[in-house]
Amino acid sequence: MSSTSNYHMMKMNRDDAAEIINDYLMRMAENLPLIDRFTLNNGRITSLTVTELHTIALVGRLGSPRMSELAQRGHVTRGTITFMIDKLAKKGYVKRTRGKTDRRVVRVSLTARGRKVNKLHEEFHRNIIDNIMGLLTASERRHLGTLVKKITTAYEAQITEPLSVRGG
Repeated sequence: MSSTSNYHMMKMNRDDAAEIINDYLMRMAENLPLIDRFTLNNGRITSLTVTELHTIALVGRLGSPRMSELAQRGHVTRGTITFMIDKLAKKGYVKRTRGKTDRRVVRVSLTARGRKVNKLHEEFHRNIIDNIMGLLTASERRHLGTLVKKITTAYEAQITEPLSVRGG
């Protein structure tokens, strides 16, 4: 963004700024699946969908989560996560392990194949972030970190807290 654009952003009212920010956030969200599709294509991984890749990434971040935790953190039903894990297990990307003391507890972990795909995915995202950080000054990087943290916290509060209903 040019210094002229920065000046206009600082002078505009809150509603106008919110509209511009919303537009950019929506553009980013719309492009994320394309970025992950690019990861799959460049890694020559043709047997996975973007949703499956995201599930592998979630299992990778959580370590060895219980199925219920995976469903909760993935914001899907237990039935949906069971279906997804069934597909990924058949493809050899994840495995299930039952608890030794409580056989009802089922944990999911990545196989060697799943770890390889997850590593490729993480590296691709890390490269994108490195490229973005290379465009920014040290001061801008600090500000961006602060802003992203605030935005993420506010966003997560919206999806984890019940929506309030106004009116009577």
